[in-house]
Amino acid sequence: MTTLDEQLEKAFIIASFTANRFLVDHMRRASHELNLDLESLIILGVLAHANISTSIIPGQSYKKQMPISINPIRTSDISAICNIPKETTRRKLKKLKDRGIINRNHEGLWLINPIGIDEKTRLFTKEMIKRLLQTAKNIEAILASQ
Repeated sequence: MTTLDEQLEKAFIIASFTANRFLVDHMRRASHELNLDLESLIILGVLAHANISTSIIPGQSYKKQMPISINPIRTSDISAICNIPKETTRRKLKKLKDRGIINRNHEGLWLINPIGIDEKTRLFTKEMIKRLLQTAKNIEAILASQ
């Protein structure tokens, strides 16, 4: 049996093309369907993940609504994580806030607005998961053929 690294080496071009096609298509779709530029998408993703990261327990089953504790985050932390200048991050956070996607608390920390996750965003995310799973199956088939 060959190792994963050996399979990837043999099928590198087609496997990397398949993975990157998903990534590029996802970012293109996200920008278009959610009407956000790529930096704003990255900032929003980092903010959302930072907000709920302590609520996600590996191996935990979430059959019902997941209990979420929100951990607000500072502009400077978002900027550092995203590697986007602080002033650019601040401007893009303000635009996201103006659209009702995120909020700012009394301490000036940022948090996702659960109401800002509308049906369009939920449908987009479900479709993304389906496409990601199909991409994974395609890559597994490519590697299995090696």
